[in-house]
Order: sequence, then structure tokens, then C-alpha cells
Amino acid sequence: MRTEKILKVMKVLVWIVFIGSCIKTGTIAVLSVYSLISGNELTESIYAGFYIDGLMEQNTFAYAMILASVIIVEALKAYLFFFVTKFFSKINLERPFSTATSQLLVSISYIALAIGVFSMLGNAFMQWYRSQGILFSYDWVSNEFLFLAGILFIIAAVFKRGLALQSETEFMV
Repeated sequence: MRTEKILKVMKVLVWIVFIGSCIKTGTIAVLSVYSLISGNELTESIYAGFYIDGLMEQNTFAYAMILASVIIVEALKAYLFFFVTKFFSKINLERPFSTATSQLLVSISYIALAIGVFSMLGNAFMQWYRSQGILFSYDWVSNEFLFLAGILFIIAAVFKRGLALQSETEFMV
């Protein structure tokens, strides 16, 4: 009974994070396109906590690449939470091991891996641009998502094994 309440609360929280992530991604995308069209660059006071003051005047291509990288990472984060919402709607405490939940866990781990890889690329861009004298600051969190991907992949493997054991047990009964 208590676990079901916790699961319901988690569903609500995951939906809130998903909606917030979609809003953040959309805001960054719209402001990025606006800044490229109008010629007014984004500053940290506008949104998202990244600092790219003066970059548009120095190198418009670098500015566009950085914004594209940030948008890709934020969109992948929103996509990850979309799959987490699907996972919480599919999970059944009576029969937790199902093909759907196992596949969703694998999908979530691959999305987390993609976020980690794109974040590593963003870090590489940032380091290269710094070596060129272009200052840019953003928290890419690549290591955390790579670690998350590994953990989720292991949990997905456990779910697959649990599914096999559950099927075997049902077959014997």
C-alpha cells in the first residue's frame, strides 16, 4: 500500500520534471533562433545559466554550434524523462517484470548514453573554443549521464533475467 503511494507521487514528480524540461528546451531553442535572427546574443541573464558574452561578435559559427549542442542535450534530457514517464505508467507492482518495462529501461539507458556522449562533445567544443580565446561556460554533466547509462543498462539486464524467471515460474504452475 505504501509503495503504491510512493509510486503515484513519483509519477507526478516525473511528469513535472518532464514538462519543465520541455519548457526549458523550447525556451532555449526559441531564444537561440531569435538571437541568431536578430543579432542579439543570449546572455546568462536571459536563460539556462550559460555564459557566452561577446561570442556572437567573435565567431557566429561557434555561437550557433554551442547553442545547437545545448539544445540537443536539453532535448535529449526531455526525451529521457518522456521515457521515464512511460516507464512509471507501465510498471505494475503485482508483476514488475514485463517485456515493456525491460524495453523501456534499455531505451532509457541508451538515451542517457546519448546525453553523456553529446555532453562530452560539448565539453570538447568548450575546451577547444577556450584554447582559441573564446570564453564559454555551461554545465554539461557528461560523466553523470554516462554513469547513469551504465547503471540503467545493468538494471535492464536484471529485469530481463527477472522476466525469464517469472515466465519460467508461470510455465511450471
